[in-house]
Amino acid sequence: MDATLLQAVLKMSFTGSIVILTVLIARAILFKAPKIFSYMLWSVVLFRLLCPVSFFTHISVLQFTGTPYKIAEKNINTKKHPQNTINIQKTVPQIKITNKNNIMPENTVPETAINIFLYCGTIIWLTGIIVITLHNAVPLFCLRRRLLAAVPLNRQVFLSDYITSPFVYGILHPRIYLPSSLSASEQEYIILHEQIHIRRKDYIIKLLAFAALAIHWFNPLVWLAFHLSEKDMEMSCDEAVMKKTGGDIRAEYSISLLKLASGRKNLIKTFAAFGENETGSRIRHIIKYKKPTIAITIMAIIVLIATFVFAGGNPLQEKQNAPADKIVNNKEPEETTKPEEWWQTWEDGNYIHTMDCAFVRGMTENTLITDPLEYISYDDTKRIKELGLDMEYDLLPGYYFNNPDKTTAAWKIDENTEFMFLDWEDKFKNDKNIIGTYSQHPYNVKLTYTKDKEVFRKYLATYKNSQPEMPFFFEVKNGVIKRIMEKYFI
Repeated sequence: MDATLLQAVLKMSFTGSIVILTVLIARAILFKAPKIFSYMLWSVVLFRLLCPVSFFTHISVLQFTGTPYKIAEKNINTKKHPQNTINIQKTVPQIKITNKNNIMPENTVPETAINIFLYCGTIIWLTGIIVITLHNAVPLFCLRRRLLAAVPLNRQVFLSDYITSPFVYGILHPRIYLPSSLSASEQEYIILHEQIHIRRKDYIIKLLAFAALAIHWFNPLVWLAFHLSEKDMEMSCDEAVMKKTGGDIRAEYSISLLKLASGRKNLIKTFAAFGENETGSRIRHIIKYKKPTIAITIMAIIVLIATFVFAGGNPLQEKQNAPADKIVNNKEPEETTKPEEWWQTWEDGNYIHTMDCAFVRGMTENTLITDPLEYISYDDTKRIKELGLDMEYDLLPGYYFNNPDKTTAAWKIDENTEFMFLDWEDKFKNDKNIIGTYSQHPYNVKLTYTKDKEVFRKYLATYKNSQPEMPFFFEVKNGVIKRIMEKYFI
């Protein structure tokens, strides 16, 4: 089970929480404006909760939220070696030799504990999604059975004896269902209300909002946003009804809503239907409703646009932290701290060495025969474009190995060469020449560390024709291999 999905959702949920708080402030400013503006504000929240990427802006609310979000973004992007060497910061774990028998990660929390935590968290998160979906799907199925006996009033409107509130039902072909007890005059207002829902495609918005709620069910701010956005949706429809009819129908319309109030409140409602909720607040809003002035409307438009830009975009600082080949002005981003990654060398504020990538094709007494290749990740957009690769298919597992010429290179090994390989079946765990092991996610494959080249030779022999199918990463200096690292790939 891939825990990276949960990590991505947590990041989106954190971002969404900041945006929700921003929208709540903007919503408070617009308390005198038409509710359609408050309803439209929630679209930026929906975008943030469902879309993992966004545009860049000079002013973003995320600039003022502290370091967690910025650090998460910064760690994704790193500089490349100026001579097309391979940056594998995202694919190689940090390792530090602590004693003769152990290799431990540099962070203080053991990675196995973190993996267990993420694994259990992913299971709980997926279970919550299933529970919420079933809790909604079962009433939807029961409601559908009740509607089988509905009588058509026209092609779009149906009457039923088994419902107490009007609603829109359906996604591809939405229909309006009304209680049979409604009089002809009451039907006019309610039908108009539900037709506005259909014209604005609110049933699609409700479906997307439910999807966001199901994904981020653990976030209380998302529940609050779901509830308030639904309230703004209904009130904006009420305003549209009063505006469309022209006359003062506040009294008659309020009486119709009061009569339809079923008294049953349920936060999780069928996403395809619009139940009549918050009747009291809706009636109070209808009674107090006044046609907005031009000044209020202009102010509402300004607040709406400012919120979209301020809350919908990522800070431009993120873009400046991207790899050099992505920056428009071609200037190297400044680094203020020295990196701790052991596979890189830092000198005079620049990366001067990263590990090379190659297949192992053979091994002699003091030489390794390799087939160098280029490791390309999602961040290598320039190379992806140069090679004409398809992001969806060629980089489906998250990487691509470019090896057009199949030429080989001979690199020397000596008594100081460090060998790190994946002991798939624990065949080397009792070998006296093994310095230490490290359990590597996701299948607890043992990353084994030794300086004995004969142990590494035996490991190569476990592969067919002694040629591993996956590449190794090499730290080579003056033609001599300093370190060999095997990385797990899907």
